[in-house]
Amino acid sequence: MKTHGNSETVCRCPENCLEFSRVKHYLQERYKGTLKESLALISDPICGDDGKDYSNYCELMRASCSEARQINIKYNGKCGESQIAFDPCHNFPCSEKQVCKLDENRNAVCECHKYECSLQQENVTVCASNGKTYLNDCFLKQEACKTNTNIAIVAFGNCDKGMDVQQYVVE
Repeated sequence: MKTHGNSETVCRCPENCLEFSRVKHYLQERYKGTLKESLALISDPICGDDGKDYSNYCELMRASCSEARQINIKYNGKCGESQIAFDPCHNFPCSEKQVCKLDENRNAVCECHKYECSLQQENVTVCASNGKTYLNDCFLKQEACKTNTNIAIVAFGNCDKGMDVQQYVVE
């Protein structure tokens, strides 16, 4: 039995997972309450949000109980394992200018491609369909991605003040 500080018994940790019932801590009660549900032993590896691999859900909950702290499932599969079945970016919709990346919590987010634009590149200024002049097409692509808009090159060189770029706007 585990206790937390001077409080009452908070969790009965199973010796092993063969006769295990799922134990869930109620955070509001600071580990005072438990909920038990019948759960068949599943031997699918799980990555805990503590960064450790567990052979199944039972093992994760047993560790959570014995350490007297909440450990949640970060995702199914071993930590660091990249499988399409567990890949949140698989079929995640991003615009054609963006790519799907995983944030620190393995949530899918759309980000711009990493354009390596530099002032040392060949600088052929371009006039774009948004009426702005860019040092080169790399900076134009970078802006199109950031704003998630279609921006096209309408002329090489600076945009002239009287130039009608609206005819080149791509919808």
